[in-house]
Order: sequence, then structure tokens, then C-alpha cells
Amino acid sequence: MNFSQYTNKEISDVFELLKTSKLGISHQEAEKRLRVFGFNELKEKRMRVAAILIRHLKSPFFYLLFAAAIVAFWVGEKVDGYVILTSVLLNVLLGFFQEFRSERAISSLKKYMLSFVRVIREGKDIIIDKKLLAPGDLVLLEAGNVIPADLRAVETQDFLVDESALTGESAPVFKNSGVLSKETKEIFEASNIIFAGTSVISGKAQGIVIGTGKHTVLGEIAKMVSGVSRESLY
Repeated sequence: MNFSQYTNKEISDVFELLKTSKLGISHQEAEKRLRVFGFNELKEKRMRVAAILIRHLKSPFFYLLFAAAIVAFWVGEKVDGYVILTSVLLNVLLGFFQEFRSERAISSLKKYMLSFVRVIREGKDIIIDKKLLAPGDLVLLEAGNVIPADLRAVETQDFLVDESALTGESAPVFKNSGVLSKETKEIFEASNIIFAGTSVISGKAQGIVIGTGKHTVLGEIAKMVSGVSRESLY
């Protein structure tokens, strides 16, 4: 989901868009939405180190240039052969290390997601597994919490968050439930959006879920990291 569309809308309009209210959604409705949007989690496709290396060794460029190196040695052009062979191995190693680091980065992102979260469903304050959060759920937050999904702030009380996991900025950010004068796609301008993966420094808040799992800003970052691929040097 695109968080920007909620930045310049009144709370009542957000409730209407997400078909919910201050009583929250029902368990039955949550199950329906989970079937549409999936669980609120960042899926991680673990790969063995050997598998990553083998895939890079299967590159057509690797076969082509390795064959060129063999030919160079065969005809007596040893210098050219060593240059080609060194370039091929360097290309494979660089690709391997980049992908390996990407896999580790995704694992690091997952630690920013809560295991359990307080929500209001059918007017009741309950605790559920964070992966069962669905768009339209009302989440209750307090100091020490890690935000489990992208939320539009509904009510706040001296609410400060640490967004360094997303922006790299260590300064606390004040969040409120006010309506912005215009829609924004910039994280640092979205003062009424509470992002998944950020942490609560102080205060309390209630927020309505507008994005879960891969549909959060954190999920988009994980997607970009996992999709990183380096163009071949050849």
C-alpha cells in the first residue's frame, strides 16, 4: 500500500477507505484481509553460501570467458590467458559477495518486526501475533515498542519515534494525528505516518494499519535489497 495517500486525509476518511472504525475490524474480517494481503511478515528466502557461488559460476559470461582463457593458454598467449582468468574470477567473487551481503541485510531487517502486538478488534483490547495484523486493524503503541506495520496515526500523546532504521537519522521524530496540507511521499515529511521497523522512544499512540509485510516501506526496502543485482563487467 502507498502510505502517501493517507497523509492528507482526515481520520474519518481513512476509516472509510479501510472499511473500519474506532472499534477495529472483526476477526472474521481480518482473516479475509489476510487472504488478500498475506501475513504481516517479511519472507526470507535463505540460500546456502555454496548455492549462491554455484549460481554465479553458471553464468554464460563465466563459461564464455573461461573458454577464452583456455584458448589463450592453448595458443601460447599466457599473459592474455591470466588477465582473462583473473577478470572472470574477480567478476564472480564480486557478484557472490554482493548477493551474500544482500541476504544478510534482509535477515537484519526482519529483526525490526515485533512478535506480538496490542490491537483493538470488535471493541476489545487484545494481544495477537504480529503476523496476523491486517489493514484496518487498530494498533496500540507505547514506549519501547517496535512498530509492526505502517500506520496512520489516529491518536498520539507526546509520541516520539526513532526512524534511524529507515532514514539513518538518529534524531527522534515527533508524530501526530494531524492532516497534512498536501500529500507527501517523503518519509521525513510524513509526520502522521508511523512506519514499520521504527521504534517508540516515548509517549503513547493509536494507529490504523495501512500497510503490512511487503506492502510497508520496510518491505519495499527488503525487496530492493533482495533484488540487487550487479551488471556484468563484460
